[in-house]
Amino acid sequence: MYTGDDSGRVLTWDRQTREYEGLYELGRLRNRRQAVWHLALAAASTRLLVPAADRIHVINLPEGTPGPHLRDTSTILPRVEVSADGRRVVTVSRDQRVAVWDAKTLERQDVSGPLAQLSGLVYAALIDDGKRVLIFRQPGAEVSMWDMRSGERVGVLDSNDIWCRVCALAPDRRAFAACVSGGTNVCVYGLPDWANRTVIRHDRQVESLTFHPNGELLALTDGTGDVALWNTTTGDRVGAWNWRIGRVRGVAFAPDGLTCAVGGFGRFAVFDVDL
Repeated sequence: MYTGDDSGRVLTWDRQTREYEGLYELGRLRNRRQAVWHLALAAASTRLLVPAADRIHVINLPEGTPGPHLRDTSTILPRVEVSADGRRVVTVSRDQRVAVWDAKTLERQDVSGPLAQLSGLVYAALIDDGKRVLIFRQPGAEVSMWDMRSGERVGVLDSNDIWCRVCALAPDRRAFAACVSGGTNVCVYGLPDWANRTVIRHDRQVESLTFHPNGELLALTDGTGDVALWNTTTGDRVGAWNWRIGRVRGVAFAPDGLTCAVGGFGRFAVFDVDL
């Protein structure tokens, strides 16, 4: 298991012994430490991607050696998305355009048509087996879908109140969840046809969203230490956990969905998921 912390360290943990080793450190930027906010596995889990303020750090696994950095990335939303097959990486460039890399060779790929000129982006993710890219654009808070081969727009989501900073993609890329209506409600859309599956009505402002690997359950955190589990089809709350670690900043499920990790400020818990 891999975690990041506020001092810029990436740690690898032995779940049996609960011991960790330092795997990588981001280093300082403008004489300040950089926090690790997001981690993503790519290329059949042989690479770990760590978005930072000025680049995406690449760590070769399992040895932990650094690879070539992916530069020219945006600082607006330090996040990186990987296609469902793990072969391509997509993020937003420094000039707020879509940027795509081959996850194995780390070579930047060409983007065609109007998509190549589209600016004002804050978030991008590959869906539909990498054939399309989901885009969140400002101003206007436009959420749209684009064909990767032609670079043409193929759909627009008719909603202007989505919070892209709090959003999540299902592991199979068949559903997209995002906060709406001031951050307390979550709307789950089916992909790639924008089917509005359900609205989840939470009672507090949501801080993070994470899909369970089965795609039918969604974990929410709201700054209280609770992790609430919701059914994305019925909109019903089906469970909640609080492991007394303080404010929870992130949730991650194991690929088989049987184990979950929640992280707070300097503490985290790993537990079995009983559904």
